[in-house]
Amino acid sequence: MKKITMLMFLCLVSLTGLFAHESCLDWNEYVSFKNTGGTDYYLLTKGCAEKAAQTYHYSGPGNITDVKIMGQTPSGSGWAPFTMLKVGIYNVDANNRPTTLIDSETIKWYFWYSEMTAHFGGGGVPVNNNFAVTVELINPCFFGQEFNVKYTGDGEGSGEDLPSVAGACIGANWLSLLPTKDGDLYIIPQMNHYISANFSPSATCGVAVSQTVNFTNTTLMTEDSMFNTISLSGYTGSETLYSWDFGDGGTSTAKNPSHAYSTPGVYTVTLTSTIDKWPMGGSYCSDTKTKKISVGLTVSGAPTNLTCYGDQSGSIQLTASGGDNSWYKYSLDGENWQWSPTFSGLPAGTYTIYVKDALCCEFQGTSVTITQPVDIVIGNPVSITMASCGNADGAMLATATGGTGTLTYSLDNVTYQSSGVFNGLAGGVYTLYVKDNNGCIKMKRVVVSNTNSPTLSLQ
Repeated sequence: MKKITMLMFLCLVSLTGLFAHESCLDWNEYVSFKNTGGTDYYLLTKGCAEKAAQTYHYSGPGNITDVKIMGQTPSGSGWAPFTMLKVGIYNVDANNRPTTLIDSETIKWYFWYSEMTAHFGGGGVPVNNNFAVTVELINPCFFGQEFNVKYTGDGEGSGEDLPSVAGACIGANWLSLLPTKDGDLYIIPQMNHYISANFSPSATCGVAVSQTVNFTNTTLMTEDSMFNTISLSGYTGSETLYSWDFGDGGTSTAKNPSHAYSTPGVYTVTLTSTIDKWPMGGSYCSDTKTKKISVGLTVSGAPTNLTCYGDQSGSIQLTASGGDNSWYKYSLDGENWQWSPTFSGLPAGTYTIYVKDALCCEFQGTSVTITQPVDIVIGNPVSITMASCGNADGAMLATATGGTGTLTYSLDNVTYQSSGVFNGLAGGVYTLYVKDNNGCIKMKRVVVSNTNSPTLSLQ
C-alpha cells in the first residue's frame, strides 16, 4: 500500500477542499405568508375529526426542532381546564397525505393558551423530504373533547392541498380538506437547515486556455420556496440560491454554469449556496465551497546533445509555465520527480517530459531527443613498416573516419598531428590515439615488429 505523503495530502486538499457545512434555525412563516385576510379555526372533535395535519415540501437536509400549534379551546367545550394534544411528524405520500409517524411529543394545552410549542429533543427530527406536522386530540373522557386549530380561511390555500384530517367519523385514512376548504393550518415547524455547498468541475487539471469547464452543483440544501424564500415567485430580497465566482472576474447565478479561461494560471472557484429564511429578505444563511482550477499548464525541453559517441554527457533543460506556479516538479518518466528542471548525465535517446504544478496537476510535453556524433573509427589494419636490426626506422600509417570536425593523431596522447603517418619508430607496442574537435579520443593498440640482425656463424 502506498503511503500518503505530505505532498500528496496538500495536493488533495488543494483540489478538493475540506468538508464543512453551515446550519441556520428558522421558524417557518409560509402559512402566514399565504394568509392575505383574516383567520378562522378548524374544529377537532374527539370521536370524529381528531387529527389535523399540515404538509410541507422540503428537500433537506435539516432537523425539525420544534412544532408550534396555534389555536384555542372552544368556549362551548365545557370549560375544560386543559386539553391533551399529541404533536407528530409524519412522512407523506405524493398526494401530501401523512403516512408513517416519525416522532411525536405530548403537550398539555390550558384553556387560556393561544399557541404552544412542542420541543423535539436530541437536536430535532432529521428530514430530507416532504413531511407533515400534526396535532391530535388524546384527552380522556369528560375533559377537552374539542380543539380549534387556527386556519387561514378558505381561498387562501392556493390550491396546494396541504392540510389533511383524520378521525373516527372520517375513516382511518387521512383526507384532504379540499374541495370544501382551501386554506392552511397554523401547525408550524421550526427547522434547523443544513447547507453543505459543493460542486464538481468537469476538469481541475489539464484545462487548456479557452476550454469550457462545466460545473455540476452538488450542494445539499433545500431550495423549496416553503423554506427558502429565494425560490418564491414574488421574492423581493437580494440573495440568490447560488452565486459563483470563477476567480478571473467572471460570475454566475446559474445552478450548473460553464466557464472558459482566457489566460493560463490557477483560479480559485467559489460557490456560495444560500437560504433566505423567513421573513423574506430578513436574514439568510449560506455556505461557501472553493476549488482550484489549473489552466494552461505546459512544459518544453531544450536538449544538450552528447559530446562524444556513447558517453552520457547529454542533458535536458525543462521550462514550465501556466497552472499553479507556486512550485513545479519535473520528471522524465512520470514516476520519479525532482524539483530541478535540469536533467544531466543522459545518454542519447528520446525522452518524454512531464511537469507537475502546485495543484499536483500533471502535463506531458512533447518528447525531446538527445543526439550523439558519429563514432570515430580507426581503419583496420594500420599499415606498418617494420623496424630493422633494432634500428628506429619503422613506420605506421593510420587512417580514421567519423567524429566531429578534423581528426588528429598521436602516439602519446600529448602531441597530436594532422597526419596519421608516424616515422622513425623502433620495434614495439604502441597506442594510437585519434582525437576529434570535441576532444573525443579513440585508441588502438598497434605493434611495430623488428626484423632480426644478421647472425655470424664460426666454422
